[in-house]
Amino acid sequence: VLFIWHSNINPARASILYKIGSSQEKANQLDSALWHYQEAVKRAADNSYYYASIARIYMEKSQREKDSSKRAELLKLCQDNLLKSIEYEPYSPTRNANIARFYRVWAQAATPAERAARYEQSHKFYAIACNLSPQNPSLMNEWGETYYEERNLPMATEKYQQSLIIDPNFSETLAHLGDIYFDKQDITKALEYYHQAALIHKQGLERMKDPNQELLYQRTNQMLIKYK
Repeated sequence: VLFIWHSNINPARASILYKIGSSQEKANQLDSALWHYQEAVKRAADNSYYYASIARIYMEKSQREKDSSKRAELLKLCQDNLLKSIEYEPYSPTRNANIARFYRVWAQAATPAERAARYEQSHKFYAIACNLSPQNPSLMNEWGETYYEERNLPMATEKYQQSLIIDPNFSETLAHLGDIYFDKQDITKALEYYHQAALIHKQGLERMKDPNQELLYQRTNQMLIKYK
């Protein structure tokens, strides 16, 4: 009876609780969603997705929290649950990428003394995620963006070039390389990349499922108009 309860009934109850939590999250009822996700974990502790969902709620709550000490507590809880999620799916590119993104966001809000260590953690998990998903140019670009935020232009360029090897017609990568050369004051080279990015988008070779794609396209066109 205990075996049936733990192997069949508890996971089913966890799934129901998770679905309720998901609907609550969509309705912006974060506390209720969090409670349901936590109850789901109690009944199916080996489901990494539940921990990732709890982490997402803590991240959202941290962004709304104005008190710095409470925000730090929420981010620590987010970190704990993300690391817990990876215990059950250590070879998941998604789980590793989520942790990389978390450390990247945390680094942006950190003090100068903490920032380098958090970016280092972000690079560590991006490296794992990219090794697990080597044909994903968007993920490689994220890694490059992380270096770009640190103003490490050589490493950012390296990651964008690796992304181009994966997909030479990925307009996002070309736009990022345009940014690199624009920062270097090499306007001619920057315009070459911006032009390629805009042309690919215009031709309909859109392979990026990101809501920022249209903004990226508008920016590249503005740069072309301004400096052409």
